[in-house]
Amino acid sequence: MKLKLKNLILILLAMLFAVFAFSACEEPEPPPPSEITRFQYVSGAFGHSMALDKQGNIWTWGGEESAYRLGHGYNVRQKRPLMITQFFSSYEEIFNPPIFTQISAGTRHSMALDREGNIWTWGQGGGGALGHGNALDQNLPQMISFVYLDESENEITIVPRFIGINAGNGFSMAICGEGNIWAWGQGNYRPRKITQFYNHENNLPTFTELSIRDWHNMALDSDGNIWTWGSGVSGALGHGDELSKNIPKKITLVFLNESGYETTIAPKFTQVSAGNDFSMAICDEGNIWMWGGWWYFNHSNEQIGHGSHIQPSHRPRRITQFYNYYDEISSLQHSGIYFISISANISHSMAICNENNIWTWGSGWYGELGHGGFGRRYYPRRIRLVFLGSGYELFGAPRFQMISGGNFYSLAICGENNIWAWGSNTNHQLGLERLGLLRPMRIVM
Repeated sequence: MKLKLKNLILILLAMLFAVFAFSACEEPEPPPPSEITRFQYVSGAFGHSMALDKQGNIWTWGGEESAYRLGHGYNVRQKRPLMITQFFSSYEEIFNPPIFTQISAGTRHSMALDREGNIWTWGQGGGGALGHGNALDQNLPQMISFVYLDESENEITIVPRFIGINAGNGFSMAICGEGNIWAWGQGNYRPRKITQFYNHENNLPTFTELSIRDWHNMALDSDGNIWTWGSGVSGALGHGDELSKNIPKKITLVFLNESGYETTIAPKFTQVSAGNDFSMAICDEGNIWMWGGWWYFNHSNEQIGHGSHIQPSHRPRRITQFYNYYDEISSLQHSGIYFISISANISHSMAICNENNIWTWGSGWYGELGHGGFGRRYYPRRIRLVFLGSGYELFGAPRFQMISGGNFYSLAICGENNIWAWGSNTNHQLGLERLGLLRPMRIVM
């Protein structure tokens, strides 16, 4: 009996040991995934950058001579992206942050659009750039209460729902749900609707997109027409001359084809982007059209992508050539390449093609083209398959979905919703503690 009991105990111990041994051989449970911030939008400007994450939170970094535009409540540069957590509404601080859908970085101020269609502004308020009825600076995002003056100089309180925003140099613009453009700044302290247009006396155009820079503005209407106004230097407005316009004027049906001759066949445009003294647009066939570009940066025109011997174009002209894999100039026709997104900047241009590759051209003296060196590119050139990640070269480029350029630097978002940055980093606008980058590098939060 004692022997049987002893054997039973030994068997139980052996079975228990086997269970523990088997458990030890199993793969351990993976740790819960860490919280990774994913982004959907970036915006670059003059010395500071913005990003919008998938949850609708705003992140800012950089901050040249004034860090108020970062919206963190203090005037200190930010070397790394930091999420905004405090907001003002009607001069009262609120602690439940809105969910934002759009952002726009201006030269000295910032804008954001929440999902209710409200506009928030902060930064330097000189000339009424923030739209709060005064010229005061604001170091936290504050919602605009839309009190404006009608044609009889009477104050009217309205709450339009906005669908698009754009911050410029000391002024701001927005598009409301009815397709009207509102503007303020440069001495106008409240938002006012633009109601006058060249050669257009009937119903107001319905606008779908805006792009503004330091000196001129662009808007796209629902019929695919481009309207421009502001400084006409270098032919940036696309009206065939260098005259300035103080109200929007539609670009006529005269364009320059690849041979440089005028044609009356106008494409339907789908996106516009304003550079400092040049303009670019994409038509529904995926072609890029550019014009202007000579006066601002060293009297050169590489940023308009038409080659080194082309004088500034006073009318839109289609880009027809590019640098191929061997850095030879090739024709875009029958290449299978078409473009889906663009960004015009101070002295360089960017585009995303149908294969989600980034193409850049223009001035690259600060590495903003992302090709691993300095110098100019007179035609679009694809950023190669070598990127910097964690300080090492990686082979295999991500697929990009969004681009934005600032002054001498570039930002992008890839398909995995990570932010990539390259170019000048003099004000920490890249969000990386480096002097600058000649190739794109992912920002690790």
